[in-house]
Amino acid sequence: MQQGIKNNLIQLLKGSMIGIIVMVLAIFSTVLSLYKGGISNGVYMPLLIICAILSGGSGGFFSAKSARKNGLINGILSSIIPGIILFLVISVITTFEPINIALIMIVLAGGASGGILAVNTKIKKRK
Repeated sequence: MQQGIKNNLIQLLKGSMIGIIVMVLAIFSTVLSLYKGGISNGVYMPLLIICAILSGGSGGFFSAKSARKNGLINGILSSIIPGIILFLVISVITTFEPINIALIMIVLAGGASGGILAVNTKIKKRK
């Protein structure tokens, strides 16, 4: 029983790390392309929402992939850390706004959908 809990915790931390890495890469590439492209400021928030969904979804997918069960719970739990980091970074850069809390919910929803997707995908067997 202890080994199962330890294994699940390791998978959750791996999923969180993958979510953080995807979030940093997505935000960095978005900021770089916006800076070089000279796009208006109105595009920042929709692109930030897309980055939040990608980070939560990838973290939830990779944490629930090995467990093959409880995709919703594993996805949400693995998305908590990237959601909090995103909230803190956005709150430091901007003033505290209600959209910052909505970003946490978006990351958690992305993690839940990634976890559900990981559990429901079929593994192809090689012949």
